[in-house]
Amino acid sequence: MEGSIAKKDEENKLIPMYREIFFIENGSQSNIYCSTKLRYPSTTQERFLVGTLKGKVSCLERCDIVGAKEKFHSSHDMQAREVYFSYIPGDAELISIDAFYQHHMVRDSKCLIVGVTLILLKPENNLSEPKHFFNIYNALEPGTEFDLDKLAQSCQHQSLNFIPYHLQHGNIYVDGCLETCFLLSGSDQRIHLFRGDNQQKFEEHPCEEYFPEFSDIPGRVFWMDVKNCESFMRISAFGCDNGYLRVSLVDVKKAEVLSLHTMSLEGPITSVRLFTLKTQREYEVSNENGKIDSPQHLYLKSEDMNLLVTSALDVSVVFLNVAEHGLNNLLLLNQSDQFDSVTCSCVTDVDCDGQNEIILGTYGQELLVYKWYAPTNGVTQLAHFDLSWRREFSKPLLAIDCLDLMGDGMHELVVVSLTGVHILQHETIEAAETLLEKLVKMFPKPKTNEKKVNEHVTTEKLQNLSINDKPTEETKLSTPMSDNGNELEDIIDVLCSTNNNYNEITTSET
Repeated sequence: MEGSIAKKDEENKLIPMYREIFFIENGSQSNIYCSTKLRYPSTTQERFLVGTLKGKVSCLERCDIVGAKEKFHSSHDMQAREVYFSYIPGDAELISIDAFYQHHMVRDSKCLIVGVTLILLKPENNLSEPKHFFNIYNALEPGTEFDLDKLAQSCQHQSLNFIPYHLQHGNIYVDGCLETCFLLSGSDQRIHLFRGDNQQKFEEHPCEEYFPEFSDIPGRVFWMDVKNCESFMRISAFGCDNGYLRVSLVDVKKAEVLSLHTMSLEGPITSVRLFTLKTQREYEVSNENGKIDSPQHLYLKSEDMNLLVTSALDVSVVFLNVAEHGLNNLLLLNQSDQFDSVTCSCVTDVDCDGQNEIILGTYGQELLVYKWYAPTNGVTQLAHFDLSWRREFSKPLLAIDCLDLMGDGMHELVVVSLTGVHILQHETIEAAETLLEKLVKMFPKPKTNEKKVNEHVTTEKLQNLSINDKPTEETKLSTPMSDNGNELEDIIDVLCSTNNNYNEITTSET
């Protein structure tokens, strides 16, 4: 579709919705496990870590550069700087990366923890087999909890007796607290759990003690996903190299499996994603020490959880409401098997309509976006996912993520290809109009004796604003005002004005 993600307007014309604003060469090949996102608690800006087979880790982050406003919608540019993690020799190859924030019991604060698995191809004794390691990085000195460069020098170096694959994190219930731990799948057909103590020193613990659904796995787990739900429920899913798929509903407090469903698909399973059709903000425990006071501490309703499964050989599928229906309610993603193997996936709201879309990346260099369509009154068509948008890249795709790299409240699409990283940004004019429409809906309709108002700021008017011009009365969004109408006018002045430092849209709903 002309090389860009697009949407159809009322006249069925294609309007570009994303444009590529940044690309970085990795220098060597990456893989499907070698990327993760970071978000510091004190800021909305997110960062993105990408590792390569040559042991190099790059951090994609925003930076202030003069003149960047001419290229982007703010005075920020993107940079990709190398982070030098200790205990990664020059001849090592990275396998997987993951990161999360852990509560630090000593200073009553949180700290960033990064896990990296690697293979050392040339051990000290050249006659020995390649060795595998799991490095865990966290900075415990005051003021360094989120300093990535200092964190990279504080390493817990652990030897592994298996080949590591997917590195993930999940929550366990210990002594009335929620605690985050690492989950690592391996060539020994097991999932290993690494748990930190009060000093954040990580050691391996029996996985089945906290995740009983991960016992007796008949294959090597290529991908896993876990989601906590309300009422102390957890839904877990994983897929194996032999096509074996398992999804489970677990009582977190009792560590008891309530239901377990399995299926065998054709070919290796490349990813599994638990998701909801509607976008939801995850609810965080308000108590800083992680104590659980009520069942409402958890995030999602189990009956709203669906499962996306992608395969290297077969068509990708979605199982609806896996908590109640298991693997019985299946929907196919049409044409997902026509662009070589599906290597990666992501679930996010692409068009800002409050509904999540499914994004697939293929080895055939295609990005596929699927939109959910549900039956409406008088329509007999069944609910389904439809292939809505496509974009072609120059290299096979390995990973997809959605995060706020620019710190402007809008999520950029990060696509990791075979040798580089693409950053795709929303078309800002379209995003601004979407936000303005949402603001209008938040205010009551005018009374009959109130002054007539304009409908909205048009794309043409926004485009005609020069950099040094302030929006005139004609270009301001005139909306039905309540008592706080002046406040809305001030917000709209900021949104429409290009005469400010950042010109950012800070509402995360877009």
